[in-house]
Amino acid sequence: MLRFTLLLTGWSVVCFNTIAADQRPNILFIAIDDLNDWVGCLQGHPQIKTPNIDALASRGVLFTEAHCAAPVCGPSRVAIMSGRRPWTTGVYSNNARYPQRLPDVESMPEFLVRHGYHVMGAGKLFHGDTSFPKGAFHEYAKGQPQPWPKEAILSSRQKPVYEWRVGEKVITFPRNGMPADRTWKDSHTFDWGPLDLPDKAFRDSGVVDWSRERLRKEYEQPFFLGVGIHLPHQPLYAPKRFHDMYPPAKTQLPPELKDDLNDLSPAGRDYALIPTTSGTHATVVRYRQWQNAVSSYLATVTFVDHLIGNLLKELDQSNHAQNTWIVLWSDHGWHLGEKEH
Repeated sequence: MLRFTLLLTGWSVVCFNTIAADQRPNILFIAIDDLNDWVGCLQGHPQIKTPNIDALASRGVLFTEAHCAAPVCGPSRVAIMSGRRPWTTGVYSNNARYPQRLPDVESMPEFLVRHGYHVMGAGKLFHGDTSFPKGAFHEYAKGQPQPWPKEAILSSRQKPVYEWRVGEKVITFPRNGMPADRTWKDSHTFDWGPLDLPDKAFRDSGVVDWSRERLRKEYEQPFFLGVGIHLPHQPLYAPKRFHDMYPPAKTQLPPELKDDLNDLSPAGRDYALIPTTSGTHATVVRYRQWQNAVSSYLATVTFVDHLIGNLLKELDQSNHAQNTWIVLWSDHGWHLGEKEH
C-alpha cells in the first residue's frame, strides 16, 4: 500500500498552497509493519478476519497494485518519508539512519511542521527510535516495553527453555518449542504462539491508546498523527483469544509450488534459503511448525485490525472526523513459506 501513501502525500504537497489554513485536513497516518496482502479486502488469505480495515477500504480508495520501494523495513520507510527511491538515497539496509544518511533531505513530518501542522507520532514510523530527524515531531511516544522479559527471547537461538511466571501462570518460551536458525535480538525472535495476557499488556495497544488520547484533544493547527504498529512483525505473539480464532490444524497454508525458486537469480535463491531476515522455511517444516506459524500470523493481523478499529472509532466520535484524511499502509509484505522462505 506504499504507493497509496505517496500519492496522497504528493497531493497534499500541491494542495497546501491553495487551501486556507483553517480548512487544511488533519492526517491520520497508520503504518503497519510486515503486513502482506492477507487482509480481507485484498483477498490474500481466505480465512483472515479484518473487518475494520475492510470497512475503511470500503469507504475510501484501495490500491491493489501498490508496490513498496524496497522489501526491507528501513529502506522502505526512508523512501516514504523522503519521497526518494533507495537507489537515489543509497539506503538499502536497516542499518542506515535517516539523519545520518539524508541530513539535507526534508522528511515528510518536517515538511508538515514547516507548513504549520502540529506533528505527533507514536510507535514504529521510521526504522528505530533514533532514526528520525530532530525536528520531525512536536510529540513522540516510542511505546511501552513489551510485556515478556528480555531473558525469554535473548537466549542463544531460543535455547534453553525459559519459564516466565505471571501471577499463578507459567508461560514457557519459545512458544513454538523450536530452535531458531540464528541468534536474535530483543523483539526479533523467530517465535510465535498465544500469550494469555490482556490487550493492554502489548506495546501496540499502548501506542494506539496514546494516539486515541491525542484524538480527543482540540488543536489550534491542523494535525498529523502517525501511528506505528509493530505487529505482525515477529515475534508473532497476540492475546490468546485471537489465536483461538485460527486453530492451526484448520489453517490453510499458502500454495507450495514445485521448483518455486527457479525464476530467481542466484543471489535471490541464496537470500530465500538463508536466515537473514528470519529463520529458514526448512526448519519450520522440519519441526512441523508451518501451520502454527501461519495461524499465528493470521492471529496477529486480526489483533492489529482490532486495534485499528479502536483507533478509527475514536476518530469517528471526535470533533476531527469530518476533516481528517486516513492513510493506512505497510512497509512491505512477508513470506510464510512462499519461495521456500
